[in-house]
Amino acid sequence: MLIIGDTSIALGLLKGILEVNTDEILVNRFHEISLAFSEYEQQIDFFKELVKKNKENAHCHYGLAMAYIYEIQQNPGPNAGILAGVAIEELNKAIAIDSFHWSAHYALAMTYFHMPSQFNLNQQSIEIFVKLISIQERTDTLFPQYTLTYLFLGDAYMKDERYDEAIAVWEKGLELYPDESEFKLRLRHQ
Repeated sequence: MLIIGDTSIALGLLKGILEVNTDEILVNRFHEISLAFSEYEQQIDFFKELVKKNKENAHCHYGLAMAYIYEIQQNPGPNAGILAGVAIEELNKAIAIDSFHWSAHYALAMTYFHMPSQFNLNQQSIEIFVKLISIQERTDTLFPQYTLTYLFLGDAYMKDERYDEAIAVWEKGLELYPDESEFKLRLRHQ
């Protein structure tokens, strides 16, 4: 466990590593440490610089997008819409570089899913979740985070009052991940 004095050391080390070897695991670890110690602005500044140096690295764009998303979550004030727009741009850049970047697709789908209903973006979230399932089906590995695609695709269908489709996707998720209690919970309430 890190203590406050270790935060700057850990973040400094991660910054140095990320400048040489940017991968998603390290990006997520950097965010995790930054969030634990409320270093929101530092995330944005760091990833802006990293993107400038690595314009063709999907993980850098994903990292910057997530920094904006974390800022929105902590300070959902009047700038949230602007920050969401910038996050969406960065996620789209990551996807343009790596069309199979699962985390960028997932973050984009969730951003659309959580947008206020007057923006009418739920259908876009559904389309991205469906694409995520096709990406997931290309691998023989059932990663634990893949449950999220089925859970939130079902939730997005429910939002559109497409109940049969929601139930079907949750049942498919339960078939693939029989130990995931969230599927059972959602199906029990239908």
